[in-house]
Amino acid sequence: MHGDLIHGDLIHGEKGAHRTMIRARAEVGWRRSVAVGISVLALVGCTLTTDAPRPQILGYISGDLQTTAAGTALANPLTVIVIDQYGNALSNVTVNWAIVSGGGSLSAPATPSDLNGVAQVTYTAGPTAGSATITATVAGVGTLTFTATIT
Repeated sequence: MHGDLIHGDLIHGEKGAHRTMIRARAEVGWRRSVAVGISVLALVGCTLTTDAPRPQILGYISGDLQTTAAGTALANPLTVIVIDQYGNALSNVTVNWAIVSGGGSLSAPATPSDLNGVAQVTYTAGPTAGSATITATVAGVGTLTFTATIT
């Protein structure tokens, strides 16, 4: 099988009925093996349930609460991680970035998470001293807020 078995449970129901739940990570070439597995499970009265990895957690890594001079970039990028429902880092998930207050600019309006689930952007402060608020959002998961002080 070219997919990775994520999870399998044998569930005992009433009157000796059994159901097996298998969660598989889909990869190229997995369909034939899964089809054979479904056929075998159907013969013994089992149900196959597959859950592809999907974003569930958006977490901070670094970059919050930095200070920079007006018109300059923060010393460190704003960095987040995307994690799936199994607790694994998830790649190729779009993180949308936005400046909510304080002006300035971002190196990109959206960045994909890398193979380690990490996405980052560089923030350059606007010309006015004060506070800046930048958000990172993953659709269907939520939003994180970063704050920078501009001197």
